[in-house]
Amino acid sequence: MTPKLQQADTAFELGWGREGWDCRERMENALVNAVTKTVQETQHMTPAQLDEFGEREMTKSRGLYGDQLETKLKKTAIMLRALEQTQPGVMNLLRSNGIGDAARVVTQLVNHYEIWAARQR
Repeated sequence: MTPKLQQADTAFELGWGREGWDCRERMENALVNAVTKTVQETQHMTPAQLDEFGEREMTKSRGLYGDQLETKLKKTAIMLRALEQTQPGVMNLLRSNGIGDAARVVTQLVNHYEIWAARQR
């Protein structure tokens, strides 16, 4: 596992802890896989290509979530800010290599938010 992926894995582990819900491991694996695929896809892209990638991925996310995308992104940002407090660098990780732009990563983060929010109640 690359250092960036290890950082993401550790961050999400610290954010939610080891105990909890049955699907945690499966969801974390899905997130790590989404990050891995994105890094593999974008690692050799130029800044211009990363911009184009981000625009294409945002179009995919809009197609998936429609009018709810902005709301879901804002809610997910709450979780990420809280996670950044315990695991600095998460936000930088998501800003690198187009990771946070990828629709596959956005989908996983939205799913993680739903579980995280339920655990905060």
